Amino acid sequence: GLPTTEVYPILQMRNGSVYVGTTEGLSIYRDGKFTDALLKKSDGVKVSITALFEDENETLWVGSTDGTFFRFENGAWKQYSLGNDSTIWSIHKDKTGIVRLGTDKGLYEFSGDKVLKIYTKADGLPSDDVKIIHQDGTGAIWLGTYGGLVKLEKENVDGKAPISSVFTTENGLASNRIRSIYEDKKGTLWIGTYDGGLSRFADGKFVNYTLENGLFNNGVFQILEDDKDNFWISCNKGIYRVNRQELEDFAVGKIAKISSIGYGKQDGMLNTETNGGRQPAGIKTADGKLWFPTQDGVAI
Repeated sequence: GLPTTEVYPILQMRNGSVYVGTTEGLSIYRDGKFTDALLKKSDGVKVSITALFEDENETLWVGSTDGTFFRFENGAWKQYSLGNDSTIWSIHKDKTGIVRLGTDKGLYEFSGDKVLKIYTKADGLPSDDVKIIHQDGTGAIWLGTYGGLVKLEKENVDGKAPISSVFTTENGLASNRIRSIYEDKKGTLWIGTYDGGLSRFADGKFVNYTLENGLFNNGVFQILEDDKDNFWISCNKGIYRVNRQELEDFAVGKIAKISSIGYGKQDGMLNTETNGGRQPAGIKTADGKLWFPTQDGVAI
């Protein structure tokens, strides 16, 4: 029932519905079947979906290409434009009502119906390509870019860019091309990269995990945690599992190597190439199942 097999962001709403974004539109999964979300641009063109987000009012936000994004409220879609051809990779709304859009042309702050600010390399970002936005337990905003990891101040002071810290491979990050950020229940940040492995960030220090240390693959497109303290990670060679306690033991020197288990076509995947860089690049649904986007539909 999907419009095409090339799937990217996946989101479960509070009402239980799962939205699946594809290159040819948006689908809703309810009661065991997919239906069309009937989202089209004002000119009738199909939308290539690149980002999904549900805010505190249970409003659905949808990002796409061409600087176009949408909001679904009161039973109808409302279309917005950034006024350029940027692609929106990630959407986040904070408690003050500021909507942030991570795009390939910088970080946009949006409120009401207009853009408030645009932050780029000229304002201190290590890259204009902002792949993921994460708000941690303290309220701080983290950006994963294709130039490094960025921490924003909680408040924008005197109209200046609120960039607090920038971390790159020079600071110990596994790779500057970041695709995922996951915060565990202890507040530790786990940073997934496109090509350099996994980074653990705690107490101001990075610990990295790569193929050499036992990681199945150096691609870390999404990090999901199950109810047994296992991380499930997507990459271009399939999906792999690694125990979080093993990662912690490695970080403090208790063990010299970690073990990870990869899953692919022999385990039921139609295609081992999972898709990342568009958020959320996989979800854990309320029933505990893990959904990952791939080049051949959704793998659950």
